[in-house]
Amino acid sequence: MMEREARGFSSGELGGAGFNVHEASKLGLALDVRRRTILEKNVEALKSWFTPPRPAPAPKPVAEGPVEAPAPKPKKRAPAKKTGK
Repeated sequence: MMEREARGFSSGELGGAGFNVHEASKLGLALDVRRRTILEKNVEALKSWFTPPRPAPAPKPVAEGPVEAPAPKPKKRAPAKKTGK
């Protein structure tokens, strides 16, 4: 098959990479409605360009041993009332 530059990806290529037409338009990917072929090179390129986000890193382990409760904060006193003598 002779390869030449096209105006966009075929709907089969988008589907093979896990996108639908609506998602592709949001991402700015061009859709060539005249094309019906599915080239694996294009599918692999789409997959490599748009890899899923990495999972969040695991939380750091908590130090082992007895856990001490924080010391209670002292309560604030209200200022003393002045008497008008």
